[in-house]
Amino acid sequence: MECRIYSNVVGNTLNVVAWRPNYLQKAKKKPIKKVSAKDLGVDTTARIEVLSVEDPPTRQAGVILPDVDQLIVKLKEGGHVQ
Repeated sequence: MECRIYSNVVGNTLNVVAWRPNYLQKAKKKPIKKVSAKDLGVDTTARIEVLSVEDPPTRQAGVILPDVDQLIVKLKEGGHVQ
C-alpha cells in the first residue's frame, strides 16, 4: 500500500501526517452492519427517575462601580473577600 508522509514544523512542534490514497473511498464502499442493543445483550430499560425539573433562580441586577476601592468594599460586604 502506498503511503505518503508529510511533515510540518510549527514552532517547536513537528507535525507528521500520513496520507493513503483512496483510503476514504474504500471506507465508503464497506457495508455497515446494523446491530440492535438486544442482539448485543444490552439492557436499555430506564434506570433514572426524574423527581422534578425547576428553573434556576433569577440573577440579581448588576452594579457599575466607579473605582476599585468601592469594588473591594462591595465584595467584603457580600462576604466574597475577607
